[in-house]
Amino acid sequence: MANQGASNDSVENRAGEPQTPITEHEPDLDSETVCDGLNVKTVMGAKTEFDNNEFPTVPELEVGSSLGKYEIRQLLGTGGMGAVYLAFDPMIEREVAVKVLPPEIASRPQALDRFLTEAKATGKLNNQHVVAIYDIGVQDNLNYIVMEVIRGGSVLDLMEQSGSLPWEDACRIVADAADGLEAAHAAGLVHRDIKPENLMLTEGRVVKVVDFGLAKLVDAANHTRTAVTKAGQVMGTPQFMSPEQFSGANIDHRSDIYSLGGTLFQLLTGQFPFDNCPTIVQLMYAHLEQPVPDPNELNGNLPAGCRDVIARAMAKEPQERYQDAAEMARDLRSLDHRQSEPTSGTKPERIIEEWRTLESVCIIEPSKIQALMLRDALAKSGISSIRVHDRAAEATSDPSLVPDVVVTSMHVPDLSGVDMIKKLRTDQRLQQSMLVLNSSDSTVDELIDAGKTGALALVSKKTKPDDILRAVHACTFLNAPKMSFDVPIDPLSLRVLIVGDGDQIPYSMAELIRSVGLLDVEITTLVDLGTEKGPVGKFDLAILLRTAGDATGDTKLYAGRLLRVSEAKTIEVKATAAVQVDGHQMTLRALSCRSFTAVTRCLLDDIRLTRILQITL
Repeated sequence: MANQGASNDSVENRAGEPQTPITEHEPDLDSETVCDGLNVKTVMGAKTEFDNNEFPTVPELEVGSSLGKYEIRQLLGTGGMGAVYLAFDPMIEREVAVKVLPPEIASRPQALDRFLTEAKATGKLNNQHVVAIYDIGVQDNLNYIVMEVIRGGSVLDLMEQSGSLPWEDACRIVADAADGLEAAHAAGLVHRDIKPENLMLTEGRVVKVVDFGLAKLVDAANHTRTAVTKAGQVMGTPQFMSPEQFSGANIDHRSDIYSLGGTLFQLLTGQFPFDNCPTIVQLMYAHLEQPVPDPNELNGNLPAGCRDVIARAMAKEPQERYQDAAEMARDLRSLDHRQSEPTSGTKPERIIEEWRTLESVCIIEPSKIQALMLRDALAKSGISSIRVHDRAAEATSDPSLVPDVVVTSMHVPDLSGVDMIKKLRTDQRLQQSMLVLNSSDSTVDELIDAGKTGALALVSKKTKPDDILRAVHACTFLNAPKMSFDVPIDPLSLRVLIVGDGDQIPYSMAELIRSVGLLDVEITTLVDLGTEKGPVGKFDLAILLRTAGDATGDTKLYAGRLLRVSEAKTIEVKATAAVQVDGHQMTLRALSCRSFTAVTRCLLDDIRLTRILQITL
């Protein structure tokens, strides 16, 4: 088809804008305007154009009308393959997304085949990282697919908010997408249009591969009716297309791996691969002939492993790439902070956890009854060395003794408990020990002022000895040999509240929730907490998130946030944790429950979160 109407010979290189996929055409390396069987004229990366009499009519469904059994509630968006509506399934009582194909497109065999291929092929997949297809139908000449509603936006939306992503988040997103593609490839399905726009996020930050509208069933390639595309037809989005897609050659699942490598490049750098190519001819030549770009040249804070994964995924020859998506996912998940090679700025502080056995405790308590009760309870936990003193001077008389935990009363004859903690904190050997102030008339701020670093806990005189161990268990790297409360949790029975700065939580927190298996999770903001817009009811745990900033060292800030939860009249919470978020790393900074308040600095991972949940049992 000749060049008709307005044309554009430049490639849109703004990483923040959705890219229009090329549809079917006979490859012409000398032409910068391409078209498909629908007379759609498009330039690589530019917006699709139609003649006025050729533009597909968006199926107009009125709000409140029905399509099959589904009640239409809202138009969510439109595209070259139709419109997507928010609808309600009255039988199951859930909201769904309904994708409707325009009648004039449905009348074209290739377009209808492509639409049905997407529905049938994707519907056969059962993977948490692929959008779920619930139903397919036709009514009044309208073909439609019913699928799950994904409310967290696309990865492209995420990039528009922050530009490039932290490398940890980028690698996790792409690794999860690779898991979804592995399931599709195992079913003989090649996506052919992998890009950030087609990776969606749920509200819990679960990655979903969507839009299989350009998908190809490999095992159908020899069937005239079911082979939606064949060699000589070019489909995809040019910034992420594989060399074999540009050349119009036969493709297989390794083409998706190439596109996934290009997607990772954009997430890490905020730019497309070969971003400096202004025309389609230059872009095509770059993907076919030029070396794979190095993301470290644009972002100096990446592990070398990121460069290696992209180089292998985007190799020119399919046989030189990852041979399956699962292998790429494994390599991405194997990257760690020790591989980081920052070339500019300050490397974020990383916490290295070394779990060790709780072997020694020093008790400073003038009350003999209180001291004996505490000693006996700790002895039952298997702690081998327990020293009891009624004066501070005795406790510090032997400098060779370095206890794992020090429990001191506020009222000691020769030194107050706060002053005792202040003195102990000057000993560098005790930086990894937990200091516990046993007092009913002291404040957390006093405790923080006394000990600027390390793990500190404030417990009341009425606190049971087991609760002191709970604080140690949840807030340090120490393991007591025997703990009655160290029992498996039932994640299905626990209700958790996440309090953040917005209505979405960091990807790392979503991954943590999923790894522990928590299902009853509610998300709110600090602003809405305690208001009519905020949550209501009882929660086992509230987690307050704060993105790392200038005040990350202010322990009082995190301890103060705990009060916001206790002051909220609309909720009742057993335990509250204040967490610092720094890219992929999350750090527990403060924790409170009915029996203690503690400040600390330790990694929040699945083990730590499980320990915190154990104190609510």
